[in-house]
Amino acid sequence: MRREGYYAWEKRPRREERDAALISALKELYLCPVLDCFDAAIVGFSMDDNMKATLVKATLKSTVGRWGNAKDCILHSDKGSQFTSNLFRNSLVLNGFRQSMGRTGTCADNARMESFFATLKKELIYRLPMYRLTRKEVRAYIFEWIAYYNRKRRHTANEGRLPPTD
Repeated sequence: MRREGYYAWEKRPRREERDAALISALKELYLCPVLDCFDAAIVGFSMDDNMKATLVKATLKSTVGRWGNAKDCILHSDKGSQFTSNLFRNSLVLNGFRQSMGRTGTCADNARMESFFATLKKELIYRLPMYRLTRKEVRAYIFEWIAYYNRKRRHTANEGRLPPTD
């Protein structure tokens, strides 16, 4: 039986069934955050059931709404088709961002974001009973966790709040 994109079982599922439910849930809910490298805060994000250019454009809108003027801010991403789309690139230009992308095959340039996703999975996603939750409920949990991540969770990045050097 399927309920809003998640598998629901009558009884408590075995471990391999729970993993399948988690994989299923993550395939149907995509999170696109923007992380500020100065203080490791998520300054904008969006969630959707697909990973198209409209998702990253909505994320950019969220970021500008929170951040305000983004003149000459650098937005680094991987080379996914949604980040190379004309829709996204035009949105970047209109909002004053400069785009940055690493070379193909280099994973270290996106390590801060990969670390964020690893923390999200370890502290929240793997602890949720995905087989029982709707997409709306998972979105609410993620929204709450990002608020906690930004305001209360201790970060090792820039503890002294020193400004970046030119």
